[in-house]
Amino acid sequence: MQDRQNFVSIYHEKTGPFLGGGNTKLQPGWSNFTVGDMGLLYHKKGDENPDFSPKGELYHVPSDVKLVLGEQTGLDMNYGPEKCRIRIIVKDEKTLEYVIESATKSNLAVAAHLTLLPVFGERLETGGGEKAMLGDEQIEWNGEELGGRLRYGGYQLHLPETASIHWPSLGHNPYRKDGHTTPSEGRIEVRVPFDRQHKRYTVRIEILK
Repeated sequence: MQDRQNFVSIYHEKTGPFLGGGNTKLQPGWSNFTVGDMGLLYHKKGDENPDFSPKGELYHVPSDVKLVLGEQTGLDMNYGPEKCRIRIIVKDEKTLEYVIESATKSNLAVAAHLTLLPVFGERLETGGGEKAMLGDEQIEWNGEELGGRLRYGGYQLHLPETASIHWPSLGHNPYRKDGHTTPSEGRIEVRVPFDRQHKRYTVRIEILK
């Protein structure tokens, strides 16, 4: 069975599903949040008998999830020593706010992750002037390169200045003996770190079509 690590998917009639995309193993970058060192859990190429547990203190699967309903629908989640939450605020038919928050009470690194579904041949454009066509080639863009904005697939994300982009974020395929996946099976990972001065961020999502 897959790790239960991704609990939010977003769909619009103009784009189809574009954020979320399910669960996997050996890839904490697919989790809504991680608490601890992400490098403690990864897939070794060719490993046919992997250990699916982190090799240290890393929480990427929540021990508890509470659904919150109302004007601000969302989730309250516990990851080891940290409490995290997500709220979805629909502003109008083409705009919503994806609010992420962490208590950041421990000394562990805490990050939120938004996973975007890949569409090969689509262009990614950032507020920092970066452009690339989505394909097999790796993309790593930091906050300066993102410039607070990512346009892709008919929608636009307005992001914190500390956000970064990582492609491809590859999962684990249990139907292949060595578990390998191809970029077309991966996700575009938007990573947003927290610290004690920055416990809450709002990502605005706009449909452009």
